[in-house]
Amino acid sequence: MASLTARAAETTAKQAEIAIRLEVADALMKSAHERLAQAEEQLTKITASRFVSDAFVVNVSKERYAALQEKASRQAERKASLEQLEQLRRSQAEARQALENLRVMYNDGRIRAPSDGIVGPQVAVQGDVIKHGDHLMHVYVGRKYAIVYLETGTLYAAAVGDRVAVADGFSESGGTVTEILPLSMPLPSEFQKAFRAPTRGQIAKITLDDETVFPLSSKIVITGRGALPSIDDVSRSLKTAAAALRTAWQRSFGTSEAAGAGR
Repeated sequence: MASLTARAAETTAKQAEIAIRLEVADALMKSAHERLAQAEEQLTKITASRFVSDAFVVNVSKERYAALQEKASRQAERKASLEQLEQLRRSQAEARQALENLRVMYNDGRIRAPSDGIVGPQVAVQGDVIKHGDHLMHVYVGRKYAIVYLETGTLYAAAVGDRVAVADGFSESGGTVTEILPLSMPLPSEFQKAFRAPTRGQIAKITLDDETVFPLSSKIVITGRGALPSIDDVSRSLKTAAAALRTAWQRSFGTSEAAGAGR
């Protein structure tokens, strides 16, 4: 805004200077036109006379040429001044429009959020240099929800619509799995385990039954049917694994006896 204001002031000063030059050119144009008319009239008279020396004719011709040159110079100066004034008018109009657009966008320094919400902890303070694309602050809008990191390769499985329990210790609320994204991300540092490679998890979104239970950015634990294996599920999985091992051992042992009998 300051740059555009300075530019508008410069163009206004230049416009005044060119306007003065144009007025001077207009004033001299009349004088140059009269001078040329007098020189042409005088040259016509002495050309028709037989009692005028050649030197005088040459001087009058030079005067006519000088008057013609002055008139052409004034005309060119006037034409250039008019073109410069027109360009300055367009430049001033563009600068005024850009300045008005900036004032509307700037809104006297007042920034309005697109919707009501809660301002996060990261807020720009006075004196910060904000670059294009930087965040002034984070505003949390809409309903609260829980982001869950589902580990892959486990005994449990989650699906959209599963009912779960959300807790952060003593507080608890019910929830429903509403979305499971087809991507995984590294777990936050508070979920990583020491002396182990960084763990990733598939992201799921859970809608809370009671949004007032947990504050924003709380660390929570999800439990419930489909979210953690029950005792029956663990027992069934162990029995299946034991049966598979027994079958593989019997097949291996039977093959060995048959080979020994053949020999």
